[in-house]
Amino acid sequence: MLNVMNTYLKFNRKRLINYSKIILEKYYNKTIFEGLIDTYFNLRYTELPSGLCAKVINKDLVKKAEILSKDNDVDDIKLILSYFPFIYYLDGFLKKDIDVIVDKVNDFRFKQLNLEPIDDELKSTWISDKKRIDKYLDSFDSKEFYLSTGKTRVKNLYKTEVMHLVKIPKLYSDYAIDKVYNRGIVLENKLFINYTMVSVLVLKDILNLDCNYYIVEFSKSLIEKEDKLKRLFNIIDNDIVKDRVILSVNENDFLEYRDSYLKYINEGYKFILYLSDDSSLKNDSIRKVFSYVVDNDVVEVG
Repeated sequence: MLNVMNTYLKFNRKRLINYSKIILEKYYNKTIFEGLIDTYFNLRYTELPSGLCAKVINKDLVKKAEILSKDNDVDDIKLILSYFPFIYYLDGFLKKDIDVIVDKVNDFRFKQLNLEPIDDELKSTWISDKKRIDKYLDSFDSKEFYLSTGKTRVKNLYKTEVMHLVKIPKLYSDYAIDKVYNRGIVLENKLFINYTMVSVLVLKDILNLDCNYYIVEFSKSLIEKEDKLKRLFNIIDNDIVKDRVILSVNENDFLEYRDSYLKYINEGYKFILYLSDDSSLKNDSIRKVFSYVVDNDVVEVG
């Protein structure tokens, strides 16, 4: 199954490298630039700590530059380090109109590199890539399903549910519809849609510098279907997506498949545990491994 985040990151890294080759021309240094872009990506698309700003990124880039200086020319490093803030704008981390960006790039090229302007090439390439990104994000819209989100009592934590847009004849009761869409094989297959749609939400949040967490369903029936579960987990197999997507499990299912759930948690997947009214885990230290625990509608943050 398609991993929404990883697919985007692969394209985004490629386009930023391409812009840099266009801008820097013969001054582009693959080893130095890719070392710095990896550091930037680790902050922008992996950790994204609260309050992340250009100043924080710059400090990490300087540290990376010191490491690179052991095997690379110091003047080359200084040049690319002085260029690197343009990446923040070309990537959309900092916002400026493309015409303003191009003007500043040309000024940099003239003063630092003694090179001619590149207005059309950079602008047209950037606009083309932006359209491609928008088309990619829009491609996950569906005429059959949509993702419903609802607030919880925890700030920035949302419940999600895939809703169908298929018209159901009135002769079927709500119970019958629920039985078809929310159980068994149909539920398992619906999770693939849910995880994909939530991954798109997470990506859009990151692009907008927002930080939200989303609760998704999980079906215990998948635990004994290793290949299918592997395909489902592959959709969210990315550090920042794993951090933002919270899988739900009730106490009975957890106790039935305790070792499996703990294995998934150790692999980096996060869970919210819903305790039973007569819970046997109210004072159990195992609760600490969960990101959230719900006890009588009270949500505890792990």
